[in-house]
Amino acid sequence: MKEYRVIKTVCFVIGVIMLIVLVSVGIYSGLKLIAKNVTPTVDASNHGTMVVIEGAGLSDTKIVYDRDTKVLYYYVYKGGLFPLYNADGSLKLYEGE
Repeated sequence: MKEYRVIKTVCFVIGVIMLIVLVSVGIYSGLKLIAKNVTPTVDASNHGTMVVIEGAGLSDTKIVYDRDTKVLYYYVYKGGLFPLYNADGSLKLYEGE
């Protein structure tokens, strides 16, 4: 019975160490990505310059708007640029500055 308790304790300690290592690597990788994304704009080719208003940093998706038209878009990295619509079917516009 005592051997079982020792094995259980060793497995628990190894699990905690593995979890700490995985979380540390994830945080380090995230900080490196955040440091690379210092610019507030994203160039969505053939769509003009878009301003990121939500989802900066680690996210592969962002909410952006066109500076000229104020139309909001859902931007997916390597996936596309999709306009956002109101419930009535009209284009959703950015209401900020």
